[in-house]
Amino acid sequence: MIVYYEAATGRIAKTVRSLGAVGTVRTPPEGLAQLDAPDVAKPFDFYVKNETMLPYPPSPGDWATFNYDTQEWFDPRTVDDLYDEAQAYVRAFRDAVNIKRLKVITAGTDVDITGYGIVALQGRPEDQTSLQGLAFGAQLRINSGDSTTLIDFMDRNNAHHQLTPAQILELWQKGAAFISAIYARSWEIKEMNPETTDPNDDTLWELGP
Repeated sequence: MIVYYEAATGRIAKTVRSLGAVGTVRTPPEGLAQLDAPDVAKPFDFYVKNETMLPYPPSPGDWATFNYDTQEWFDPRTVDDLYDEAQAYVRAFRDAVNIKRLKVITAGTDVDITGYGIVALQGRPEDQTSLQGLAFGAQLRINSGDSTTLIDFMDRNNAHHQLTPAQILELWQKGAAFISAIYARSWEIKEMNPETTDPNDDTLWELGP
């Protein structure tokens, strides 16, 4: 195997199985040196020092840069670089919390309506708008003295419910309370350690009774 490496550092630039594989070109490209080396499975896991192929020591991370003079990895990042990386990591974590929050709200919750029972709410934006409209209409009925006219509502399971104006208001209030609670929980999660917190862990989003 022919190894072409940077003469100034020892970093391997390319390899060929034999000189014949590169035709009649036998002079290394400018800036590169040439070494006739034994075949290895992963030649780019090596570098050249004193015309000898040496394996790189284990890298401490993707951020590390190899110093070919000292033959050690070092951290080239500045304090500002580390700060920017940390901020980007936090932003990515909080963005993930926002995405999960939307999924939890969209999935909705089961609401226990006084004198009626369980209604399965869904929290998509269109569902919130629709329920808010029903609540507004229910409030108008109550204000006009009508507390008995039943209002149709279809839940997330496509089950039909007929609820009184007061029950519609309760449904909207408890649905809004659920969304507010999920937002509050998301703010708590955002303050947790991004390195040890998985925002997609459903147990983090469980609300108390």
